[in-house]
Parts: sequence; C-alpha cells; structure tokens
Amino acid sequence: MKRSKAIGNPELEERMVKALIKQKTKYEKYLKTRKPKGLDHKAEHAYTHIIKTIIEISRKSAIAEETDPEEFKKKAEEILESEFGIKRN
Repeated sequence: MKRSKAIGNPELEERMVKALIKQKTKYEKYLKTRKPKGLDHKAEHAYTHIIKTIIEISRKSAIAEETDPEEFKKKAEEILESEFGIKRN
C-alpha cells in the first residue's frame, strides 16, 4: 500500500483540510438557507462526503505521525478490514 504524498506532509494536509472545511461551511450555509421545496440529495451527499474526507485525512495523518511505515501499513489494513470488509493477505 503506497502512502499518499499528502500523508506525512503537514503543510499539504493542513491546506487540504482548510479547503475542505471552507467548502463544508459553504454547504452548511446552503443547506440551512434553501427553501423547503424539496431535498437536494446531491448537495447532502457532497456535504457528507466532505465530512468523511476531513475525518479520513485527520485519522491517516495521526496514524502516519505516530508509526513507522510497516506499522502504518498494518493499521491501514486493519481499517480496511474493519470498516470496509476488505481483507488483504
């Protein structure tokens, strides 16, 4: 499993998370102010995906900071198995 160039690069991670938080704020404003004529499923899906991505980047960054590459690989495989049911040999 290859590490992303962003993981382990604090400056890039910080810029990515800041951009995602900015976009999340825009979606929050939109979702609060839209008229109740119906649901905007695309906007709600995008908003949810942004939140998941922020959490994922934060989680991977924390793991990468505290572990060596082999330990990082082991933890990433545990996450794949526990959250997505993907078991790698």
